[in-house]
Amino acid sequence: MRVIDAVVAIIFMLFALTQINDRDPAYWILVYGGTAVVALAAVFARFSSYWTVMISGAAASGMIIAFNGFIAYFFSGDPGSLTGPMLAEKPWVEPAREFLGLGFSLAALLWYQKRAFSKRS
Repeated sequence: MRVIDAVVAIIFMLFALTQINDRDPAYWILVYGGTAVVALAAVFARFSSYWTVMISGAAASGMIIAFNGFIAYFFSGDPGSLTGPMLAEKPWVEPAREFLGLGFSLAALLWYQKRAFSKRS
């Protein structure tokens, strides 16, 4: 399981590093980097419920903000637009990408939270 935790930590650290040039890097580095920290802590059998809940809240908040854009993408009838360039006529691309990225982060965080509670029981 430690190998999986290490891989998850590396993936989310890479996600965080790609956000350095974003227009709002602090939020994205906090969420993706925070998720990487939770996964890295799992490698060393450490867990902070406080940190996990805080980062989960940040990810969930971002998902709520990006939700309308994701719905617009879902009903756009253009699934390929998600991997294409951001265009003015496709304003849903950025929020849809953000929603999905935050969803991955939140899913990982909830998985770690569930693992921690399972070990305590």
